[in-house]
Amino acid sequence: KLICILLFIGVTSCDLDKITSLKDDFRITVTPDAVDNKKEIQINNATNSNPVTSDIKMSISGDAASNIYTSDGKSSFAFDKGKIVIGLKKGMEPSPENPIHASVTLEAEGYLSKTKILTFDGSGSESININLVRIDDLPETIQIVEETGALSDDETTTDIEVSITSSDETEELANIKLEAGSSFEDDNGNPVEGSNLVMNIETYELQTGIVDEQTGYSATEEIEEITLPASGDDEEATLEPFSVISVDITLEGTPVNISEDTPAKVNVSVPDDGQEYQVFFVEKGSDTAIPIASFVGNVANR
Repeated sequence: KLICILLFIGVTSCDLDKITSLKDDFRITVTPDAVDNKKEIQINNATNSNPVTSDIKMSISGDAASNIYTSDGKSSFAFDKGKIVIGLKKGMEPSPENPIHASVTLEAEGYLSKTKILTFDGSGSESININLVRIDDLPETIQIVEETGALSDDETTTDIEVSITSSDETEELANIKLEAGSSFEDDNGNPVEGSNLVMNIETYELQTGIVDEQTGYSATEEIEEITLPASGDDEEATLEPFSVISVDITLEGTPVNISEDTPAKVNVSVPDDGQEYQVFFVEKGSDTAIPIASFVGNVANR
């Protein structure tokens, strides 16, 4: 009681005119978000659903990339406990009829990288959970195979070949072969030089339907929805892949593409169930599948 009385006396003995003046000068300033059409992205570990706490790097590509910022207006993307909020800068007005798309690639040490297509359609804020798979704790339906090779005069000196079998080792899912003499180019089509080549293959057995009992995770989460472009009398359609093979090639640690004049050969196994299957090529960061010519034995040239 004594403390309360002293405090009360202290307040009543203050200069009331000064308190009134301070009140009149006091203002609450609220800084609005720098973006609209916000996406609240949470990155989790696919195995246990916990937030990914290691350093996450996010890169954005596409026509809208330069117009995407964090909620506080920054163009650098820093995650807090696996979470970040991004959006389109104010003034851009996407709609369901005229949406804006962007390709987002997420990388974290020890995890498989993942690329997703974000769609901004003016419908307001959206919460998105993205699961990343730890490389040292892969689900049985995902495999990673790495093969290295050497170049001389900027061409492969020998064939570089990778064969991948199903998780139960009952069949060969794919055989991928870079022939001797293959050369490489950057995203602009310019020839690239180097000697240390690494071909990284990731396979996703989607047709197995295996789902983790605890987290509900399935390899299908690794595959963004893919569309088939309209052709002739056929309208645009959604592709339902039964398996996906991801091929990443680096030269001296830098991602490269196979030159058009030295195509790779891919042999893909398809289920013997009487249905018709076709092989498609999807460029990283794209949501459109392009049919690639197939020959006897399912050998396809890219």
